[in-house]
Amino acid sequence: MLGARGGAGSSTLAALLAHSLARDGRTVLVQVGSGASLDAVLGTEGETGVRWPDLGEARGEVDPDQLGHALRRWRRCAVLSLDDDRPARIPEAVERDVLLALRRGHRHLVIDLDRESVQDGGNRPALDQCDRVLLLVPRDIPAVAGARLLLSRLPNDLRVGIVTRRPAPGGLHGAEIATALGRPFLADLPGGRLIARSVDSGVGPVLGPWAARSVRQLIRSLP
Repeated sequence: MLGARGGAGSSTLAALLAHSLARDGRTVLVQVGSGASLDAVLGTEGETGVRWPDLGEARGEVDPDQLGHALRRWRRCAVLSLDDDRPARIPEAVERDVLLALRRGHRHLVIDLDRESVQDGGNRPALDQCDRVLLLVPRDIPAVAGARLLLSRLPNDLRVGIVTRRPAPGGLHGAEIATALGRPFLADLPGGRLIARSVDSGVGPVLGPWAARSVRQLIRSLP
């Protein structure tokens, strides 16, 4: 999952996708890159369990079961995030080996990619684990411009689908944004005031019925 600009809501959507996919098997939500911890979105600041800074020595054949049991939980899924109290860039070798272990130990791996790291040429081990990248584009011109820049930095052979998000202050439609970007259109999501309120209250994102249907439709559109 990747946001076209700051504030797009990609971390929130990644969390909601992981939560929904967890109904269908073991699922882990992973944050890579830099920036604020995903804990702020999930409301899991006080939860115990390993975070990336604890895995600095995780190299080579990492045991998937041992790693999975060490992760903290958010609702139905496991979570591996950054740590605001211990900010540090993840070494690429560690990121690669940990992600490989998580993929072996889980049915679904949802990665919350960092936009700035991708722009700087980072997140390569994470991108290598992506069967598809969902690019979340709010329906406004700055977001479309940001999406163009990100697409130019992503590997050419990476499958990228466009997910748009309301509101649309200038009347842009999701399908026309995807056409302009030259990528397939997957879904259009509502703005989600309930989601914003639930995140601000510290319980993590909560979906209303309309948004829940949209997320389920998005999952069905994936291969």
